[in-house]
Amino acid sequence: MQRIITPWSWAMLLLLLMVCIGWNFFPSTTSSRAQNSGTTRSINEELAIAEREVQRGLKELDRRNFILAEKHFNAALKAFKAHVGEKDKRYFWILRMLGRTYLWSNRIPEAENALKKSAELSSSVLGKDHSDTIDAFNDLGGCYVKKEDWKNAISILELVRDNYRAKLGENHVSYAASLNNLGWLHFKSKNFGAAEPLFRQALDIYRKKFGEVSPYTADCYEKLARLLVATGRLEQAEQLFRFALAVNERTLDQTDENLALCMDGYSALLHLTGKHSEAAKLEERAKAIRIHSINQQGLRK
Repeated sequence: MQRIITPWSWAMLLLLLMVCIGWNFFPSTTSSRAQNSGTTRSINEELAIAEREVQRGLKELDRRNFILAEKHFNAALKAFKAHVGEKDKRYFWILRMLGRTYLWSNRIPEAENALKKSAELSSSVLGKDHSDTIDAFNDLGGCYVKKEDWKNAISILELVRDNYRAKLGENHVSYAASLNNLGWLHFKSKNFGAAEPLFRQALDIYRKKFGEVSPYTADCYEKLARLLVATGRLEQAEQLFRFALAVNERTLDQTDENLALCMDGYSALLHLTGKHSEAAKLEERAKAIRIHSINQQGLRK
């Protein structure tokens, strides 16, 4: 007589097989889920640590402690690259901050590499018209200014100006800053005819937004004064320098390098007009500011 295997018999055989193999299938699934959960938590924790590194880097950059800022930004970049990749916008934003750190500490080749890569990644991921991309190219333009590569700097900052105008309008302070920066580049390349209208247009926007007593307005007056000196309009230049210095003294810290730069320009003009004793006083003040800055940097180290 042929033996019939009923459904109940199949069930009992399956149960016996599972007992024999020690129920390994189910525990392994549970273990895999636990491992995946643990991995996710580990990545989130590492990214949270990296975010704190970024905040520390920004604080040190604000303090002009470039060595510590570089250390924190590099630590954050390493974590973000490992866990989210270079095309995550946080990665190339941090790379831009590292580029600024290099730029402000006069490590120009490293700054150029970091800022160029940041701008290219931002353009690729976010688009060339995105505000972060425009800001990234603006920083790269600043790097070319430091290199005194006027041709590349003008080319990039013209692009920045056009993007700011299209995106923000002609009354926005970022557009004014792009005009002011572009005017300075034309001034440095001795294209005074192109520089002057840019300075005056930026000055009009700053005066409407901030009034006369503002470091932005003062900076524009100072640049325009330098142009007037270069084109022989010394009397007008002296009026603008006097006003720019007075505003800077009211609005800037008395140890600010920009205050010293304004004094440099004004004292040079005073020498041209024969006011040597007045010029010497400004030169001594500018020297004291720079000595203070060097001493502060030594203390940070």
